[in-house]
Amino acid sequence: MERTAFARAVALRVVCFRAVHGHSQAALGRLLGMAQSGVARLEAGEHLPTLETMRRLARVLGTSFLLEVDPEGGLQLLDRAG
Repeated sequence: MERTAFARAVALRVVCFRAVHGHSQAALGRLLGMAQSGVARLEAGEHLPTLETMRRLARVLGTSFLLEVDPEGGLQLLDRAG
């Protein structure tokens, strides 16, 4: 569960963006330059997105992602307050 917390946090942002903007997975995939199945994998929150995917998401979603990597290898998505 803890291992996928980062992926689930990214997934939540993607799902919320699609809901607010009324995009289908295919439409968001076109904006991101990926297939609908790639968006579905992101939204499942089970696999870590690559840094390139995070860059694309930041551009398309119009947001920044603050990542924290700890010495034990933990990875988490921080909010703006940190």
